[in-house]
Amino acid sequence: MIEASSDVDVAVSADKAWSLLGGFDNLLFWIPMITKSFLEDGGRVRRLAAKDGSVIVERLASFDQRKRTYTYAYIEGPDPSKTISGRSQLHPSPLNAVV
Repeated sequence: MIEASSDVDVAVSADKAWSLLGGFDNLLFWIPMITKSFLEDGGRVRRLAAKDGSVIVERLASFDQRKRTYTYAYIEGPDPSKTISGRSQLHPSPLNAVV
């Protein structure tokens, strides 16, 4: 199993960061290759359109507003792997606690 992770420090409050990161439909606001995002199945599925014309579909697996985290699973898209899953999680830092 391959794992990858990335951490990004931003100079905004945790609430402001989660308002962007925590929206399952918000990838187009912070990932330049995503041009459109549509929610389906009551908000549990996102259909993403990429600049290259490909479509990626992912299903929300879990969401915890209090812990500021969610997980999702890849359903379909250009990647040949069918076992991709991801997690978005916000870890507030004392350096950006008050902005």
